[in-house]
Amino acid sequence: MRILGIETSGDTSSVALLEGGEVLAENVFASRQTICQVLADQILAVLAAETVGEAHLDGVVVSIGPASFTGLRVGVTTAKAIAYCCRIPVVGVSTPLAWAAEAGGKEPEGVIMVLQPARRGKFYATVFDQTNQSWPRQQEGTSVIDVADTSDACAALARSGPPIVTGNALLAEPALAEALAEFAEVVSVAADSPRASTIARIGADSMAQAPSDSYFTLRPHYVLVSQAERTHGVDLALSDD
Repeated sequence: MRILGIETSGDTSSVALLEGGEVLAENVFASRQTICQVLADQILAVLAAETVGEAHLDGVVVSIGPASFTGLRVGVTTAKAIAYCCRIPVVGVSTPLAWAAEAGGKEPEGVIMVLQPARRGKFYATVFDQTNQSWPRQQEGTSVIDVADTSDACAALARSGPPIVTGNALLAEPALAEALAEFAEVVSVAADSPRASTIARIGADSMAQAPSDSYFTLRPHYVLVSQAERTHGVDLALSDD
C-alpha cells in the first residue's frame, strides 16, 4: 500500500511517501506564511512525479490538529483534493497523537502528556496512556490550560509514576523543560511539528475503515475558535469551544 503523509501543523511542515510501512521519501521544509505556495511542489517532489495520479497512491493521511489554524486548513484541504482526484481514501490523524507516538517509552502503564502552544499564555494539553498496542490511547479530549498551571497538571499525573512530557510547547517555552523535569521525563523535540512519516504510519492502520466519502467529510480538529471566526462572528463548527 502506497500512502502519502502530509503534516502542516506548525511552521515546519513535511510530506512523506510510504509503501508497505517503509519510508520511500520524506521532505521536511520551512512553511511559515508560505505553506500555500510550497506544499504542492513538495508533494510532487516526494512523489517523484509530475502529477499525483502518476504516483499510484492507495491513500492519503493528514494531520488534523489541534494546532495552527491556517496550516491545518491548507493541509487538510490539499489532502482531500488529492483523495478526490485520485478516488482514494483520506484519513485524519490527531496531531498530539503523532507527538505521543514519537515520544512513547517502553512502559505499557505509563502516561504521556503532549503540550502544544495555544493562544498567548495557554497550552493545549492532551494525555495518552501507553499501551501494548501500536499507538498510545488518548484518555480524554484535549484541554486548554494556562502556562502557569502546567507544572501542577504535570505533578497531578505524576502521582501514579513520572509521565513523559513532549510537544512543541517545549520549543515555545524553553524554560519549561527544566521546570517539568522535577515531575516528569521530558522528551525534547527538534521541530515544531511531528513527522509526516509518523502521521502516515498511524493513519495507514485505519485506512481500510475510512468512509468512501472521506474526501468530503474530513475536517480539521480545533479546540478553540480561530481569530477570524471570533472577529467576524462566524461559526464553522470546527472547534470544541
